[in-house]
Order: sequence, then structure tokens, then C-alpha cells
Amino acid sequence: MIHHPIQFKNVSLSFLEKSCFENVNLAIHPGSRIAIIGRNGSGKSTLLKMLQGSAEPASGTIHQPPNVTIGYIPQVIETGEGLSGGERLIEKIEEVLRSHPAILLLDEPTNHLDQKNRKYLFRLLKNYTGTLLIASHDPALLEHCIDTLWHLHDQKISVFSGSYKNYQETIKKERTLLQTKIARLDREKKSTHHALMKEQERASKKKAYGEKKCAGRTCNPLG
Repeated sequence: MIHHPIQFKNVSLSFLEKSCFENVNLAIHPGSRIAIIGRNGSGKSTLLKMLQGSAEPASGTIHQPPNVTIGYIPQVIETGEGLSGGERLIEKIEEVLRSHPAILLLDEPTNHLDQKNRKYLFRLLKNYTGTLLIASHDPALLEHCIDTLWHLHDQKISVFSGSYKNYQETIKKERTLLQTKIARLDREKKSTHHALMKEQERASKKKAYGEKKCAGRTCNPLG
């Protein structure tokens, strides 16, 4: 299941007038275990489809290795033959894994799974040795089956290597630093405004005093 890296060259994605990300340059190396995270509508599912080949970027190119086998499981799996959506999903994943794909793409695979099937899915993914990309909001899945995060936000893809827990801690620290910076800038702004008001008040008093003194000299020429 070894393959050459998948290369993103200046890849952009947009929907109508909304830009999801622009000019992305990334590589997916064999054996990578990547989670694609971001808000709804950020382009996670479409990114998987671009890798699978059923969608095209707005601009740029994705260079796929020749003859690479890709297993793709979309977010919606139809029920049938007396199986629930979750059971059908597990059946579909097992079917795809039997073909030994070099790359496995999963879109929100835990959405309709009960606890038993969730644990079974985690075991399947831990035993899978190929390249794995999952679009998911599931913290347990992200923590136990992933080693790299692609965060779709602010028209870019931020890459974080490490556990989901470490990612959350990093984001929390960054937000705290940002809030501290905003609070400091707000204090500086208020201090500058206060100093400006004081200066204006002093200038107003000085002007009023000068006008009063001048008026006094005008009224009393002998003074």
C-alpha cells in the first residue's frame, strides 16, 4: 500500500462567492493519518471528493500517484436489507478494506454509530496501515486514530502534527494570548483616549483663561 506523495499545488476551493481556502500547497505522504476539521460548510467533504476524483478544485492541481487505489466512504450511507445506517456503514468499510486500498477516505464515519460499532470502527482503523484521511468532529476518533490535523479556516488549511488533545491545548493557549493582546490594546486605547481628553481639557482651560485675560485688558486699557 506504499504510494508516492499526493501533492497539492496552489489548490483553491470556493462555493459561489464563498472562498473555503486559497493557494494551498501540501503533501500527503504514505502512511499519514490525517483528520480534516473545520466548521460546517468549510469544504471538508469536498476536499475528500477532490482526492477521490469526483470534484475539482476551483484552481490549482492535485497530483495523484499513478495507479494508486483509493477507498472512499461518503457521509450518507443508505440503509437496506434490514440494516441500520450505522451497520450499513460498517459493512461498507469492511468491503472497502478487503480491497486493500492504499488510501482510505472517510466522511464523518461515526455520525450514526452506536457505542459497539464505534469501538469496532476504531479497531478497524487502528489496524489499517495505509494512508487515512477522515473528515470528522468526533473527539474520540480524532484522539485515538489520527496523528495530523488539517484545520480549514480563514481561507487556509492549517496543519498541526500531534494529538487532538495537544491541538486543543495549543488552540486554547493561542486564544488566551490573543485575548490578552486584545485586552492590552483596549487598555492602551482607553489610556490614550483619556490622555487626549485631559490634553484637550487643559488646552480648553488655557484658551478660556487667555480669552478672559485678553477680554479684561480690552475692557480696562489702563490696566
